[in-house]
Amino acid sequence: MRVPKPHFVAMVIAALFAAATVPLAPAAFAAASPVLQTPYVQCQAALANPNGVLFIGDSITALGFDDITAQFAAAGRPVCIDASGGRQTAEGVYRLSLYFALGMVRPTTSVVMALGSNDTLNPPGWMQTQITSAMKLLGPTRHGYWVHVFNYSPHGSAPQWKYIQGTRRVGEEIKWGAARYHNITTVPWPTLVMASYPKLLSPDLLHPTAAGNHARTQLILATMKPRT
Repeated sequence: MRVPKPHFVAMVIAALFAAATVPLAPAAFAAASPVLQTPYVQCQAALANPNGVLFIGDSITALGFDDITAQFAAAGRPVCIDASGGRQTAEGVYRLSLYFALGMVRPTTSVVMALGSNDTLNPPGWMQTQITSAMKLLGPTRHGYWVHVFNYSPHGSAPQWKYIQGTRRVGEEIKWGAARYHNITTVPWPTLVMASYPKLLSPDLLHPTAAGNHARTQLILATMKPRT
């Protein structure tokens, strides 16, 4: 008997959530980048709450998993986190679409997109395309928050100047998204990094320190609009 496609998608995502592991230590991301998720049932409860938040991110989010979960809970914003090391924005938008396919994203759900750090070597216009795809899912009324990126990696696959240039380009395209879509608010993470350098950033000039993770989460929460 053939399983209807929506049911199949739901079964797959439920299995992925069930298989989610505890947060990995930072060193683990050098070798493997599994999807790190809030448990499925907890996500269901969080997103059913009018103050619920869906948080899609990369390794920075994965490394700050516990801190994000704790701070958001303390702020009365239950959170469902979906993160993976090395994740580009296109994959993050796809993951976002799966939550919509399951009917988990409510009209009141706020969405944080902490993506773009791994898109700094992509061509101009790439982020604009991904932002447009994300906003087609969110629609005109849900609150979306896009965290600005900081990737000045000196040890990547390209010269450092390309990462710096790419960070600026991605930032401009995120600003473009905020100007085009009235329900996107940007989170100025690079501004905070530069104002307190090197306190919040590790030597790889990409991932935050423990203090940086805490400060980044505080900044995201401070930027978010209260539910009315």
